[in-house]
Amino acid sequence: VFDVEGSENESVKVFTTRADTLMGVTYVTLAPEHPLVSSIATPEQKAMVDNYVQETSSRSDLDRTSSKEKTGVFTGGYVIHPLSGERVPVWVGDYV
Repeated sequence: VFDVEGSENESVKVFTTRADTLMGVTYVTLAPEHPLVSSIATPEQKAMVDNYVQETSSRSDLDRTSSKEKTGVFTGGYVIHPLSGERVPVWVGDYV
């Protein structure tokens, strides 16, 4: 579980079959329809995130995940790495 920086009750739950990969996390990507996307986006990034979510919502899940070109935008928000305590940037992307 990665806690959202600056929030007392928001977090991102992740699943991995290889716990050893957890230490190598350098960013977190949320799906455009994830409920945290709008709340984690900073005021500076909000318009870009909203536009991106609107663009990707017009494509089916199959189209988004099968496309060879993966896209995304930085939300401006961060989560806290559960083991290292470091800030990890949060992106919204069409490949999750």
